[in-house]
Amino acid sequence: MNKREMIFKAALPLFDELGFAGTTTAKIAKEAGIGAGTLFLYFKTKEDLIVDLYFEIRKEIKLIIDTHLTTDTYSKDSLKICWDALSYWGVTNQDKYSFFQQFSYSTYFRNLAKQRSSMGYDSLLECFRSLLKEDVSISIAITSFYGLNFAFTYGLLFFDSSFRPIFESESFNVFWNGISHLLKDS
Repeated sequence: MNKREMIFKAALPLFDELGFAGTTTAKIAKEAGIGAGTLFLYFKTKEDLIVDLYFEIRKEIKLIIDTHLTTDTYSKDSLKICWDALSYWGVTNQDKYSFFQQFSYSTYFRNLAKQRSSMGYDSLLECFRSLLKEDVSISIAITSFYGLNFAFTYGLLFFDSSFRPIFESESFNVFWNGISHLLKDS
């Protein structure tokens, strides 16, 4: 593991536990086992570290989506497989999931990330372009896909475990039923 990865690995649980404001670069460096000055060789500011970590995690999410959606598989079934894979990622990478959520609702997202938001999820965009009616905004479907997936993943992680089977079996149906009237075949 290189030092940049060590810094990311050390920062994740600190950001989760203490938040962005409560996590100092000194704490991150100590947890990573490096000198405080070494951290600044990799990131000019804590804000740069936060934004870069967000984009590293976003690349993982993009890979999950791109792996499960190919041009010959745009369908309800392929979206369900992608949905399940994204939920599984969130459950098995709780630190990254929590960071991604925290970032998405922070001023960092609004102020910094939009500058580089062009790193999109092309396969998901293409999937929705192929499934939705011409006059429908793809943004609605994508926002619903991520918003509901992350909300249900939160439920899988933090609600009473007796709800888990319902979340796993019905969460995608809530999404699909919500957009079904927007589909070309409806």
